[in-house]
Amino acid sequence: MAIRAGPKHDVMRWPPSLRTRFVLLVVAGAVVPLALIGLWLTRTAARSGEELLRSRLVQTLDRSVQEVVGRWPSVRSDLLTISESPSVQRAVTGPPRSADAVDDAVRSEFPGSLRALTLQDLRGNIVWSERPVGGVGTDGVGPGLLVQLPVFAGRGLEQIGSLGAELAIAALLGETSLQTSPLGTVLAAFDPSTHASLLPLPFDAGMLEADRFSWGGDDWITDRRTLTEPPMVLVAAAPLTPLTEAFEEAARRGLLVLLVVAGVVIVMAVTLTGRMTRSLKRLAAAADAVSRGELDHCVESAGHDEIGRVAHAFNTMMESLRRTLGELADRQALAAVGEFAASLSHEVRNALTSIRLDLQVTGEQLPDGAAVKEPHERALKEVARLNETVTGALELARSGRRKHVQLDLWTPMKAAAHAARPEFAARHARLDLPESGEAITVAADAAALEQLFLNVLLNAAQALDEGGTAAVRIEAADGRVSVRIRDDGPGIPAEALDRVFEAFYSTRDGGTGLGLPIARRIAQAHGGQLRIHTELGTGTEVEITLPLAM
Repeated sequence: MAIRAGPKHDVMRWPPSLRTRFVLLVVAGAVVPLALIGLWLTRTAARSGEELLRSRLVQTLDRSVQEVVGRWPSVRSDLLTISESPSVQRAVTGPPRSADAVDDAVRSEFPGSLRALTLQDLRGNIVWSERPVGGVGTDGVGPGLLVQLPVFAGRGLEQIGSLGAELAIAALLGETSLQTSPLGTVLAAFDPSTHASLLPLPFDAGMLEADRFSWGGDDWITDRRTLTEPPMVLVAAAPLTPLTEAFEEAARRGLLVLLVVAGVVIVMAVTLTGRMTRSLKRLAAAADAVSRGELDHCVESAGHDEIGRVAHAFNTMMESLRRTLGELADRQALAAVGEFAASLSHEVRNALTSIRLDLQVTGEQLPDGAAVKEPHERALKEVARLNETVTGALELARSGRRKHVQLDLWTPMKAAAHAARPEFAARHARLDLPESGEAITVAADAAALEQLFLNVLLNAAQALDEGGTAAVRIEAADGRVSVRIRDDGPGIPAEALDRVFEAFYSTRDGGTGLGLPIARRIAQAHGGQLRIHTELGTGTEVEITLPLAM
């Protein structure tokens, strides 16, 4: 009964291969952190730019405050000198004098930082006001800073009035602070009493009241300082967008570099792990072959690293395993044949003895030249051969040894072919056995080899359809002889091929399932091997290899 192989289905393998796990480990250990760093750089670029710009604003304001605080004592001293002038005190406390008298007295003390002066009495009445001419109010910067100082009588503590002054902002800040910063920083100064801007601005001064505003398509940030002496509010503003764009561009370039590095890392990981796992794949393939009973596999052990040492150890292990299994197979084969022979020997030998005696008696009664004389002699030879086989089996069962002698391989092959021809004839099939050529000498047990070849030939005959053909090919080379017996039958299904060497397994009704197992054990006991090559619909070839006699 033929056994058909079912369709194969692709199944996703899990867990993933060692190479895939190596690559995933590299991605998780290197690429993912690099990606997170790139994302962090992109997210923090704007914040880093804003922090840098705000620190620059703080530096600008600190420098400007130091300028104002450093210049204010000198300006205040000049104003106090004016307030202590006798003409100014008389103008505040006495009857009004001519403006020229006051002007002449004050003009000599007028500092260049003044835009205007105003004298008030204690009641707040303005007794004198003047905008000096020459060097004052001509800087074109904008309105001046208004300051108010008390006027005391002489050098006493009695206040008799007040002196109001409008100061040029350049006198307090200086040219250095008024210069534009490379980052586009704009410095603004405000009079806290009037909220007037003391410096020209490129935008509305009201925008500087907020910490952040938009102007000219850019986002701006501000920082401020409030002074009491002199009363002034300083504000520094700078565009944020140009700086953050530079940071973001740098972050994008850094991210691109990280992506390239990550790609290179992945490619290197795939390449290196491919080289690393290639040897492991060969080891795995060899191990799979060994699990199927193919013990002739070796692994290329290139290199002296850990994998190379494993491959070398695998080859050494397989060589030892083949030697051990060969010895074990020989013992098992001998034991199996011995057990089988011991269980049947008595009955078979007794029957053979009776048949041989009857044939001998019959032969004595046959006249010379009788037509049945030749079949009678052939029957006696077959009985003798069977008796020799049973005797050999009994000897194996008793001693565990088989006698090997040097013989021509063609002898047991021809005897097996002769014994198998009735099976081929019953199926109207043909056995193609080449003519014996040069002697092929092997060290073997003739009866065992005949049994080996007979079992394989009978299997080939039973696999043939009517009119089929089986062919025998024998080749000797490199110290070994190869016997190939091929039939053009239907072939062996894959699921049955894995079990053909199991004892008592057969796909034919009435089959014993012992022919191929016994044949394989006999081949192994002689230091050889038996392999089966089959293809459905084409046929089957049994290859038997044996060592030549040395």
